[in-house]
Amino acid sequence: SLGFPQPLHSLVRMADGTVRKMSEMQVGDEILAPNGTAVRVEQVLEYKELPIARLTLESGRSVEAARVHHWPVRVMYQQLRVVTTQEIEVLVKSGMTVELATAGGDELGWEVVTSVSTIGNQPARCLVVADEMHCYITDHDIVTHNC
Repeated sequence: SLGFPQPLHSLVRMADGTVRKMSEMQVGDEILAPNGTAVRVEQVLEYKELPIARLTLESGRSVEAARVHHWPVRVMYQQLRVVTTQEIEVLVKSGMTVELATAGGDELGWEVVTSVSTIGNQPARCLVVADEMHCYITDHDIVTHNC
């Protein structure tokens, strides 16, 4: 498995509320889980180049990740599923409503993905975190799945 990588410029929300670039992340760093707890980075996996796509949300927020990256989503306002960037693109193009999870309150929010566009190949990294949800917070407080 390629894991669930993001480009090196992606931002990761640290446990203290600041953000750090994916390229700067190290084993032992404490980052913020969607439930507000601090979780430890257990592994940082490197990838030379992977196809990257940008997911744009209804508010205009966007996030970039590998096409094989996994996301916790809701499809057609139903229960939580984990799907890849590529699967989100297919669902959105077929007219299905796909929502990404967002953090920033006492509970998760959900925002509709309006488009998925190819960016090109870029170096990427994937974090493995010590958390039962297997998630952390990335660009614009969007919740992402870890490796």
